[in-house]
Amino acid sequence: MKIFTARAKRGRLKYHEEHIKYTLDGADAYNWRKIQNEITSCTDLSLPEELEFITSKISFKNLDKIHWLKSEFRIPILSNEFIRILKEFNDVKFQEFPIIIKDSKNDSNVNHNFSGVYIDNYFDCINTELSESVSYTEKIQYDYRTCKFKSDLSYPTLFKIKNASTPFMHFVDEKGMEKLSKYGITDIDFKLISK
Repeated sequence: MKIFTARAKRGRLKYHEEHIKYTLDGADAYNWRKIQNEITSCTDLSLPEELEFITSKISFKNLDKIHWLKSEFRIPILSNEFIRILKEFNDVKFQEFPIIIKDSKNDSNVNHNFSGVYIDNYFDCINTELSESVSYTEKIQYDYRTCKFKSDLSYPTLFKIKNASTPFMHFVDEKGMEKLSKYGITDIDFKLISK
């Protein structure tokens, strides 16, 4: 059973293009700590229905070639094409937050081709009998880099791991990685964590 971490590819864009700062439309009452707690406990997010990123740090001409946008945001920002493919697979449950990306230096540069994706449940795939727990908080957790995974399950294409030491990391198994590659979703950093 091979499990990989999955995240936005690093190094594809120039350094200044990769580091997107964000603001959210109507965000006066926005509290990121509250959102992090909601992600950790898998509850509905207190986000506006549509998110607005205003940046001067990204090249708009390259934007539509990217499937997973690197950012400081805690939920993945995926291209709408990537999201359409995930919906086709029909094995990942998620909430979708449409995103508008605007260029702070040029009003004509606007992009509507991305959405935030919040997988609102964790996949129970750690073999707790063969894995050693770690204590980062009061909850029983497992280090995703050293734990053993169940091999008798059908894994979703993209998932978060129940009781893993990080609630924000996303994962794929070998079949999920092959499916994404077959559909042309190749600009993702995959790192093997188990064999």
